Amino acid sequence: MDIIINIPKVKVILDYKELSRKIGSDLAKKVQARYAQLEAYQNVKQLLNGIGNPHILVGDLKGHIAMNLDANNRLIIAPLVPAESSDEIFNAATQIEIRGVKDYHGANKNTNKWLIP
Repeated sequence: MDIIINIPKVKVILDYKELSRKIGSDLAKKVQARYAQLEAYQNVKQLLNGIGNPHILVGDLKGHIAMNLDANNRLIIAPLVPAESSDEIFNAATQIEIRGVKDYHGANKNTNKWLIP
Protein backbone atom coordinates (compact mmCIF):
# COMPACT_ATOMS: atom_id res chain seq x y z
CA MET A 1 0.00 0.00 0.00
CA ASP A 2 1.21 3.52 -0.68
CA ILE A 3 1.87 5.47 2.52
CA ILE A 4 1.82 9.25 2.46
CA ILE A 5 2.89 11.62 5.22
CA ASN A 6 1.79 15.19 4.48
CA ILE A 7 2.12 16.62 7.98
CA PRO A 8 5.76 17.70 8.51
CA LYS A 9 5.80 16.83 12.24
CA VAL A 10 4.59 13.28 11.47
CA LYS A 11 7.66 12.60 9.31
CA VAL A 12 9.50 11.88 12.58
CA ILE A 13 8.00 8.38 12.22
CA LEU A 14 10.59 7.67 9.54
CA ASP A 15 13.56 8.43 11.85
CA TYR A 16 13.77 5.88 14.69
CA LYS A 17 16.32 7.86 16.71
CA GLU A 18 14.27 11.06 16.64
CA LEU A 19 11.02 9.16 17.17
CA SER A 20 12.35 7.35 20.25
CA ARG A 21 13.52 10.67 21.69
CA LYS A 22 10.01 12.05 21.27
CA ILE A 23 7.89 9.11 22.48
CA GLY A 24 10.28 6.56 23.98
CA SER A 25 11.97 3.55 22.45
CA ASP A 26 9.25 0.97 23.24
CA LEU A 27 6.50 2.97 21.55
CA ALA A 28 8.84 3.97 18.70
CA LYS A 29 9.52 0.29 17.94
CA LYS A 30 5.79 -0.39 17.81
CA VAL A 31 5.17 2.57 15.48
CA GLN A 32 7.87 1.40 13.11
CA ALA A 33 6.54 -2.17 13.20
CA ARG A 34 3.05 -0.92 12.28
CA TYR A 35 4.56 1.15 9.45
CA ALA A 36 6.22 -1.96 8.03
CA GLN A 37 2.94 -3.86 8.30
CA LEU A 38 1.10 -1.09 6.45
CA GLU A 39 3.60 -1.33 3.60
CA ALA A 40 2.80 -5.02 3.23
CA TYR A 41 -0.97 -4.61 2.81
CA GLN A 42 -2.42 -4.25 -0.70
CA ASN A 43 -5.50 -2.23 0.31
CA VAL A 44 -7.58 -1.01 3.25
CA LYS A 45 -9.70 -4.17 3.28
CA GLN A 46 -6.58 -6.26 4.03
CA LEU A 47 -5.57 -3.71 6.67
CA LEU A 48 -8.95 -3.90 8.41
CA ASN A 49 -8.60 -7.70 8.57
CA GLY A 50 -4.98 -7.47 9.72
CA ILE A 51 -3.08 -7.30 12.97
CA GLY A 52 -3.05 -4.47 15.49
CA ASN A 53 -6.82 -4.44 16.00
CA PRO A 54 -7.46 -1.95 13.18
CA HIS A 55 -10.79 -0.20 13.65
CA ILE A 56 -12.71 2.59 11.96
CA LEU A 57 -13.15 5.65 14.15
CA VAL A 58 -16.18 7.85 14.75
CA GLY A 59 -16.70 11.34 16.12
CA ASP A 60 -13.90 13.85 15.56
CA LEU A 61 -11.83 11.21 13.77
CA LYS A 62 -14.64 9.83 11.60
CA GLY A 63 -13.27 8.17 8.46
CA HIS A 64 -9.91 7.45 10.08
CA ILE A 65 -8.56 4.07 11.11
CA ALA A 66 -6.71 3.39 14.35
CA MET A 67 -4.21 0.60 14.95
CA ASN A 68 -3.23 -0.39 18.49
CA LEU A 69 0.30 0.39 19.59
CA ASP A 70 -0.24 -0.35 23.28
CA ALA A 71 -3.09 -0.17 25.79
CA ASN A 72 -3.89 3.49 25.10
CA ASN A 73 -1.90 4.74 22.10
CA ARG A 74 -3.01 4.33 18.51
CA LEU A 75 -1.48 4.95 15.10
CA ILE A 76 -4.05 7.05 13.24
CA ILE A 77 -4.31 6.72 9.48
CA ALA A 78 -6.72 7.98 6.83
CA PRO A 79 -7.54 6.12 3.62
CA LEU A 80 -7.28 8.49 0.68
CA VAL A 81 -10.75 8.22 -0.88
CA PRO A 82 -13.45 10.70 -1.93
CA ALA A 83 -15.29 12.26 1.02
CA GLU A 84 -18.61 10.63 0.13
CA SER A 85 -17.26 7.19 -0.71
CA SER A 86 -19.02 3.87 -0.43
CA ASP A 87 -17.74 1.04 1.74
CA GLU A 88 -16.51 -0.67 -1.42
CA ILE A 89 -14.39 2.35 -2.45
CA PHE A 90 -13.17 2.77 1.15
CA ASN A 91 -12.09 -0.88 1.37
CA ALA A 92 -10.43 -0.83 -2.06
CA ALA A 93 -8.26 2.22 -1.26
CA THR A 94 -4.56 1.56 -1.88
CA GLN A 95 -3.26 4.85 -0.49
CA ILE A 96 -3.30 5.96 3.12
CA GLU A 97 -2.01 8.97 4.98
CA ILE A 98 -0.50 8.63 8.43
CA ARG A 99 -1.94 11.39 10.61
CA GLY A 100 -0.04 10.63 13.81
CA VAL A 101 -0.06 8.82 17.13
CA LYS A 102 -2.79 9.61 19.61
CA ASP A 103 -4.03 8.56 23.02
CA TYR A 104 -7.77 9.13 22.64
CA HIS A 105 -8.93 7.33 25.76
CA GLY A 106 -10.54 9.15 28.64
CA ALA A 107 -12.39 12.44 28.85
CA ASN A 108 -9.50 14.32 30.46
CA LYS A 109 -7.78 16.67 28.00
CA ASN A 110 -4.39 15.48 29.29
CA THR A 111 -5.12 11.91 28.22
CA ASN A 112 -6.82 12.80 24.94
CA LYS A 113 -3.80 14.15 23.11
CA TRP A 114 -1.64 13.72 20.04
CA LEU A 115 1.82 12.37 20.80
CA ILE A 116 2.76 12.91 17.15
CA PRO A 117 2.37 15.56 15.73
